[in-house]
Amino acid sequence: MISYVGLKKLRPLQIKEVEEISERNFDKIKRDFKDATLVVYIKKQDRIGKPMFSVNLRLEDASIRNIMLAKETDWDLPRVMHKVFDNLSNEINHKFKTDVTKRS
Repeated sequence: MISYVGLKKLRPLQIKEVEEISERNFDKIKRDFKDATLVVYIKKQDRIGKPMFSVNLRLEDASIRNIMLAKETDWDLPRVMHKVFDNLSNEINHKFKTDVTKRS
């Protein structure tokens, strides 16, 4: 399940991009976390006549017993969406790292 906050300030094409990228990446996350919920916070700020997007993700799942967070800011909406999901993926990999190498 994905919840969105802040979509009202975006244009319809931007909303569609956000939903498509979120759903595609959330499907990958759901492989490991079956009962996960994702909240996507989008904040649009106008700076120097150009919009800047801040995106925060919050992943919740009963199996991890805590909340995973990721955030990113950029001028390009699709780019910031991909970056923030990469950040979330890195956070998940870091927290649940299973491949441990031993020193010789």
